[in-house]
Amino acid sequence: MDGRDLFAEVVVDLPTRQLDRALSYLVPCHWQKRVAVGSTVLVPLLNSVQIGYVVGVTKDLPEDIDPSAIKPLVGIVEEPPMFDENTALLCRWISERYLCPLASAVRLFLPPGRARKPLEWVKLLIDPPDAMA
Repeated sequence: MDGRDLFAEVVVDLPTRQLDRALSYLVPCHWQKRVAVGSTVLVPLLNSVQIGYVVGVTKDLPEDIDPSAIKPLVGIVEEPPMFDENTALLCRWISERYLCPLASAVRLFLPPGRARKPLEWVKLLIDPPDAMA
């Protein structure tokens, strides 16, 4: 990790109390200008890729996190940010005040139909020109 690294605090869109905090992910250099609070991103979690929402962006990792354990974002969903920094703060307050998962508080500010959709990945085993033959 060098001084130019940028880290995103991401709330993974999973309905569970066991994952009730934002997780830190490395923002690859080529995405640093595109990732902001409210961005919808794809993140690795266990053996899958999940949808998450950026609730913070920082150049510094919390001291209790091992930099070698940080994984990079997998992708950015092409759309404008869903909310701003003030809304992210409000989501954290709602989560603490009403003892709900942070992901549930974030979902309150998403447009209808945007919450938790399964992702399906397809990997081509041959080159696209060969597939047409």
